[in-house]
Amino acid sequence: MLRENGSGSIISLSSVGGVLTLPLTPTYHAAKFAVEGLMEGLSNELYPFNIACKLIEPGGMQTDLWGRSLDMTKGVVGSPYGQNAANYLAQMIVLASENRVQPEMVAQVIYQAATDGKRKWRYPVAAVDFIKYRRSMSDEEWIDTMMKNYTGEGQSTNKQ
Repeated sequence: MLRENGSGSIISLSSVGGVLTLPLTPTYHAAKFAVEGLMEGLSNELYPFNIACKLIEPGGMQTDLWGRSLDMTKGVVGSPYGQNAANYLAQMIVLASENRVQPEMVAQVIYQAATDGKRKWRYPVAAVDFIKYRRSMSDEEWIDTMMKNYTGEGQSTNKQ
């Protein structure tokens, strides 16, 4: 239908987790990276038909994600990841609770993406500073920073 109309947009909900990774969530990041790749690749194919592909990339949102995530990690306590996971999750709960964006803000950005008429790919929501922070350092620096946070060696620098 979009090809027949000669224009349109396909909007997918991704995440800051499709741009960078954090400990304990590799499958989440894999899924979000896949969404990002799909939309970029599809964008190339749909460009001749004037169809834009857009990604909404929220940071931490005001949902019960962290509460539900903690419920799923109860079995990790006795595992080789137990102590580091417990320390890291405790940090993330505090950081997320202080910096979460309301779902209405994400809805506003989705509306903007749908109506702005631009061929822009990415629309970060409450994650711009965190993405810039990640991009400001090498992979080695990022890994060191994340591992210090994960192991409790450093004060967390997560800026979601």
